[in-house]
Parts: sequence; C-alpha cells; structure tokens
Amino acid sequence: MAQRLRLGFLASHTGSSLREIVRAIEAAELDASVEIVISNNADAPALEFARSKGIPTAHISAKTAGSPEAADRAIAHQLRASNVGLVVLSGYLRKVGPSTLRAFPGHILNIHPSLLPKFGGRGMFGAAVHEAVIAAKERYSGATVHIVDEEYDHGTVIARFSIEISPGETVESLKSKIMELEPGLFIYALKQIAQRGHVFPLLSDIMRAPLRVWNPPGFDGMARWASDLTTQFRAGGRRIWDGRRKWLGDLAGQFHMPHHTPSSRHFR
Repeated sequence: MAQRLRLGFLASHTGSSLREIVRAIEAAELDASVEIVISNNADAPALEFARSKGIPTAHISAKTAGSPEAADRAIAHQLRASNVGLVVLSGYLRKVGPSTLRAFPGHILNIHPSLLPKFGGRGMFGAAVHEAVIAAKERYSGATVHIVDEEYDHGTVIARFSIEISPGETVESLKSKIMELEPGLFIYALKQIAQRGHVFPLLSDIMRAPLRVWNPPGFDGMARWASDLTTQFRAGGRRIWDGRRKWLGDLAGQFHMPHHTPSSRHFR
C-alpha cells in the first residue's frame, strides 16, 4: 500500500539532494512532506533553503549540545518530536549516533558516490572516492542508496546506478557526472519506498535484480549491476554465504520490519 513519506533531513552544507527532493514533492512527483531539516552547521545553505520553503529547521552540534553524545540524543529527540518516519542524509558529514539509530532502526538513508561495498568506509567521501576509483582503474562507478547502520557505508543497498568510466576520466569529471545523477536516484528510491510502505527490499526482488536498477536520463542502457547478489544484498552478520549454497540466516530480520521499527503510521 502506498504511503505518504514524512521525511527528516540531516545536512551539513548545501543539501543538494534535499533541494531536488523538495522540488519533486512540489511537482507532485513524490508523495512526501519534509518535516524538519537539521544541520550541525549554523551557516549551512541547506538551512537557509529550508527556511525559504517554510520548513522547520534546527542547528544541533556537539558545540551547541555540549558533547557528541548529547547532540545525538538531541537529534533523535527533534526527529521524533517532528513526527519523522524516514531520515535522509543529504551531505551530512557526521557519523549518525547510536541514539538516532535506535530511534529509527532501518529508517535512515544515505547516498554514497560509489558502487558499494567498493570505495566506502571511513574517510571515503567527496573527491577521495573518485580518486580511489580512478586509481584502481575501475571500469564502472556510480552511486548507491543504502540504509545507515553503525558502520560507515555498510547497510543494506536500496538502489544504485552505474556509469561507464570514460577514457581520460578525471576526478572532477567523474564527480560532476555522479553528482548530477544522485538526486534522481534518491527520488527513485523514495518513490519505491512510498509505493511499498516499507524500506526493506522484498525477498522476491532478489530474484528480479534488474528491476532494482535505476536508469539515469541520458544513460539509457548503461545502468547495470556492478556486482553479484552476494555483494549487492550484503547487510551484515546475520547472513552467511558458504560459497556453495544459498543465503542462510535470519532472512526475516533483513527483509521485514523489525519489531522496533517505526510503524507504517509514521509514513503518513
């Protein structure tokens, strides 16, 4: 059943994805509302943009709250108080803390400018990602929308696109291509979540992986999976691949809402 998404954003600077998602909402391309935008940076253009749209904002940082732990608790409280159902990171340059993760288990999304799990992890953001991709002589790069968990760039993949790296590609040209396409991927992922009424990929989708590829405008036929299902649906310790058999472990824990996950009413 389709659900109206109630979004909360964490952004450190410009909030490019935030801007495009708001545009999609205003154009009736996405059934959602933005309940609040939070930044650790008081001067973030994302906050100014949100205010111009009449969206509530908050500046919460370790400095304003007194400590990183207090800031984490304050962020979780503000998101809950704003009745947010799904948290979206839009260039948020802080690790999401345990209080926020507990408040929104499986309901925090991030976009990363590579084909995870390659070129992810601590320190892998901005130009550093694209430098590593080019240095490794990769044939493809792209972006990945994933669920945020306790580790950097580690949670379950929700959607991705890939593009072929051109001969003579530079860090700046690759960065520009991917940045241009990232918001469309985020909007695609949110539309899928709104239509399904939940975040986690359906078990049946694993057997129809091509349906999960988003084809960016102008790159028709070039988007493809860059890894097999073993990599694509990596989600952590409760699944085991023994090299010979199918996935084992607690599939229900991965592909269905956990008991403590916010209920569907949060999406309305």
